[in-house]
Amino acid sequence: MSKKLILTFVIFTTVIRLFPQTITHPNYGLKSHETLDIESVVPATHSTTLNMVIENRSLDGTFCADKNIFILLPGGKRLKINKAEGIPRCPDTYVFKNFGEKLFFSLIFPALPEGTEWFDLVEECNEACFSFYGIILDDKLNQKIDHAYALSGSGEYEEAGREFESLLLDLYGRKCSYEGAVYWNLVHLARKVGDESKAGEWSEKLNNSDITLKKKYAEVLKNY
Repeated sequence: MSKKLILTFVIFTTVIRLFPQTITHPNYGLKSHETLDIESVVPATHSTTLNMVIENRSLDGTFCADKNIFILLPGGKRLKINKAEGIPRCPDTYVFKNFGEKLFFSLIFPALPEGTEWFDLVEECNEACFSFYGIILDDKLNQKIDHAYALSGSGEYEEAGREFESLLLDLYGRKCSYEGAVYWNLVHLARKVGDESKAGEWSEKLNNSDITLKKKYAEVLKNY
């Protein structure tokens, strides 16, 4: 192999390391707005872009992005938003033209630390603030979660339960707020097969755990 070809290979592999793949429709645990969703997360060397969409479900709907939006990393560090594209910054608002209209927009933040497997997205404002907790960036973990949901969606509740239970082992020690969603699904699936005793056990395990946001997840279970 010539030196030129060797040099080309080294440059190519370096680019792959510096620019991780886009994460499309990442899984997350809790969110505040029913019709707000994350289309993709695009990590890059100097920035992190979240491409998002919200669907209007009101006759006079409006939406804006507050200036105080940040990514909350597992260790507690905040990455404050650099800019937003396709959406006004509060107090300016986007006025939806009709019911069911979708607004696509992007939020751009500083680059994620290398090895980041998950984070929270938080907007701090006066009212109707949005948030996503436990956004998963690990590709294998997202695939496993997708598979568990697919089994549940096809009515294979017991198999889905086993998949979600194995996710507890994958998430153990990561202090990821998505772990609460695993417990929620285990309770939900136990109820689907009529096993209220098992549902109660998983609910109790959630309440006795030290996972992040367990009170929020417990509240969701109460209202479900």
